[in-house]
Amino acid sequence: NDPPENDIHCHGLAWGDDENDFSRQLIFNNFFFVSLYDHMYSRGYVERTIRREDDPADFGMCDCLEDMPPVSRADCTEVAVNPFTLSRSSD
Repeated sequence: NDPPENDIHCHGLAWGDDENDFSRQLIFNNFFFVSLYDHMYSRGYVERTIRREDDPADFGMCDCLEDMPPVSRADCTEVAVNPFTLSRSSD
């Protein structure tokens, strides 16, 4: 019997097209949260590559979706920005 294969989890990141969009300006905050906090610290995903016995190619932890093997779970995270204004009284 072959050992069961662990789940393969794909997580995408999304941001706005406009360079001035806050979600685009915060892309690296999003990448940090997903890769280091959520995946590594919270879930323990620390493997650098994915290997399949039927395919000798290694798939990087960070890669383009079209280059990845089929996955058992997929998520996507986008920064949600709630604009606010600061005001100061003239006391």
